[in-house]
Amino acid sequence: IISTDGVSSTIIHHSARNVNMNPTDMGLLKGFTITGNGTDNGIIPWGWWKCVLEDLVIYNKGNGIENQGMTTINNVTLTNNNRGLNNGGGMAVITNSIIWGNVEFPIWGGNTEITNSVLQGGEANIGNGSCSVCEGIITDNPLFCDTDNNDYSLAENSPAIGMGALGVGCDPIDGGDIYE
Repeated sequence: IISTDGVSSTIIHHSARNVNMNPTDMGLLKGFTITGNGTDNGIIPWGWWKCVLEDLVIYNKGNGIENQGMTTINNVTLTNNNRGLNNGGGMAVITNSIIWGNVEFPIWGGNTEITNSVLQGGEANIGNGSCSVCEGIITDNPLFCDTDNNDYSLAENSPAIGMGALGVGCDPIDGGDIYE
């Protein structure tokens, strides 16, 4: 399923589970914002089929992603959830994503590969799991523009430019350097 209007305009809001993925071969979810009231799961990839999650913002859920499958996560922003990724029996490959500001852990459990991504607390902050490939992890604040109003675009001086689902959305924050 691919949004034609993009992540900023296509919002799925629900107090319970937003999206269950149980593909028979491969599933793709691209270009959505997924949110709720702080409970249940944003997305659940099931089974050992391949799921691709791309260009998503997932916030205000119990678990942003409850992974039970073989999931590829590209340019996804997981923030303000209880856990960003609850890797409860699956394998997750994360690239160019931002996992920041989640209550308990950015990632919990399972086997994870992470490249070129922001991970709050770094590899040491993965709870009850392992990171088989951890390359290019940034532990600096990604500098979201306005979290109070659920604006998870990046400040012009963000160290995470090119990561997550949204690009630059505001001027530099705190007069910091501009990353290029």
